[in-house]
Amino acid sequence: MKYSQLPIKTKEKIVELSQKHGWKFVMKEYPYMVRLTKKFNYSLVKMNIYWNASGVVKNVCTHMSHPKKGKGQVYRKVRLSELGLYFKNPRHHSNKGYGRSINK
Repeated sequence: MKYSQLPIKTKEKIVELSQKHGWKFVMKEYPYMVRLTKKFNYSLVKMNIYWNASGVVKNVCTHMSHPKKGKGQVYRKVRLSELGLYFKNPRHHSNKGYGRSINK
């Protein structure tokens, strides 16, 4: 297998797993990122999943509205095996990341 094919396999795995949980793949061409969307608790959630050149999943960024704090982003360091938790519940708390509010 060629080195350049590794991220494509990662992308396919992520898209396949996310679609099992009702996420929609946003057709954008990013070499090391997948962008997904889903309705969750009456609001649109966006999720970006990043991996490195060797195909290892590194980070998940979730964009959503918090019931009390408003819009925000949460960045987490994850493994491919942990993505199912975030696809089921994008608010899953892992104590592995940091958030930032984007209210003005």
